[in-house]
Amino acid sequence: MKSGKNKVKPYLSAEAIQAKVQENPFVKLGDVVYAQIEDAILSSELEPGQKINITKLAETMGVSTTPVRDAVDRLCAKGFIVNRQGVDAKYSSYYIFDMSNDSLRDLYDARKAVECKAVYLCAQKNWNVDLDKLYQLALDFQSPLETYTYDRSVPWNRSDTALLDRQFHSLIVQSTGNIYLMEMYSIISKYLDYVSVRRSEFLKKERNPDSIKMLANQHMTIYNAVKLGFADMAMSLMDEHISYCADHIVQNRQDIDP
Repeated sequence: MKSGKNKVKPYLSAEAIQAKVQENPFVKLGDVVYAQIEDAILSSELEPGQKINITKLAETMGVSTTPVRDAVDRLCAKGFIVNRQGVDAKYSSYYIFDMSNDSLRDLYDARKAVECKAVYLCAQKNWNVDLDKLYQLALDFQSPLETYTYDRSVPWNRSDTALLDRQFHSLIVQSTGNIYLMEMYSIISKYLDYVSVRRSEFLKKERNPDSIKMLANQHMTIYNAVKLGFADMAMSLMDEHISYCADHIVQNRQDIDP
């Protein structure tokens, strides 16, 4: 398993595993190992496209290969790890999930097809939307980002930011009550979870106040359009927001992860 020079490993260590077990002595070791590897992927501690060696990863985490192999299988099912079998199908190689820029564009096109229609329907029938919850998610997403632009000593948890982002968008889709839109959204959700964390990571590395403020305010403007029942405006704002996110992550992949 390769890693960057002097790369800190907050998740993939025996100490981290022991700390989690001490926090909850009743937790299953396999669940701890799974959560730690997943967090390592989402935080880019395990880098996109990186090949992983189960034996070495188990040694690093201070556990046997069994819980690591089980975790890898579960993460393969979730799409965060890719299993590439040899031509004879006897051996497997495991790689951390990654997406090309073309794949990212395709993903965000699919996202537009679902979410722009979803927010249009929500604005049309906003009495079906939990507007208080939607507002709170927009506010909880906006406030720490705006604070961070003025005071860089304030901690920014990219995983929390990504979770709030995903909860906001998921609520909009779920509020439509359209089972077909929800089913289509569930197909791309695992990729959006990953991309959302990556975008938060890029924003933190980039440290561009304009980019952070832009993203922080977009959820709130979408909420306002839904609340006021402006369906066309809500759809247009969602389209602009998704386009901005796609352009931003592609540009930063080029600038930060050449």
